[in-house]
Amino acid sequence: MKIISVDIIRPQTGGRASDGTRWNPTFIRINTDEGICGYGEIGLAYSDAIDAAAGILKDFCSIIIGMNPLASEKIWNTLLRNTFWGQGGGGVVFGGISAIDIALWDIKGKYYNAPVYQLLGGKTNDRLRAYASQIQFDWGPVSKNLVTPQEYAETTLKAKEQGYDCVKVDLWGSQPMEDGAAIAAVS
Repeated sequence: MKIISVDIIRPQTGGRASDGTRWNPTFIRINTDEGICGYGEIGLAYSDAIDAAAGILKDFCSIIIGMNPLASEKIWNTLLRNTFWGQGGGGVVFGGISAIDIALWDIKGKYYNAPVYQLLGGKTNDRLRAYASQIQFDWGPVSKNLVTPQEYAETTLKAKEQGYDCVKVDLWGSQPMEDGAAIAAVS
């Protein structure tokens, strides 16, 4: 099996990140000569790296055309060790390698007709705890930046009503809270 093409997909969401910059995710689809395709996402959807995401994918994907998508370790090492910027690393480089790696695992799962967790060694937990992530944007259909400890408490309760018993808050880029107040735990 060989990689014959890669599509870079940049949907225009019109959304905004917490710092007011545009928010547009970037995905790739790796296509093979056997008709199997795999999807991946580069985690640079907001702020000042959106165009860099598409750029690194374009550069890296031109390297992997013709390679066997089942040889993901070889591809990973080629991108990391045989490219000038791969050796230097950084968020853009590693984001690009990650997106390609995710798509390659997707292809492997489809090729072997197995879920990726089986390919990675099998299930180890019967139950995993999930947390409500990014609650600084509120928890619901409309996104807004939370400011006050009361807003965080109310949003935490919304997540709790949906069954979450743990939340994750990313304060990077969020608005300063009133009077420098700290967020209190809500139980």
